[in-house]
Amino acid sequence: MVEPPHVLREHLPPHIPHAQLHTVPGVGHLLPLEAPHALAAELRSLSARPAADCRLSKLRP
Repeated sequence: MVEPPHVLREHLPPHIPHAQLHTVPGVGHLLPLEAPHALAAELRSLSARPAADCRLSKLRP
């Protein structure tokens, strides 16, 4: 079972430092096939973030 975006947005990001949840309207579970340009744009945005924002060492149990 996959939870709807509003449930994920409420429950996941508070537990993951620097987490962001992005949705693509009208797209299902096959994002790379259904919206490759939107996915590529999000990945470019993520890779452009400073390394300090992406460091796993900042995670706390």
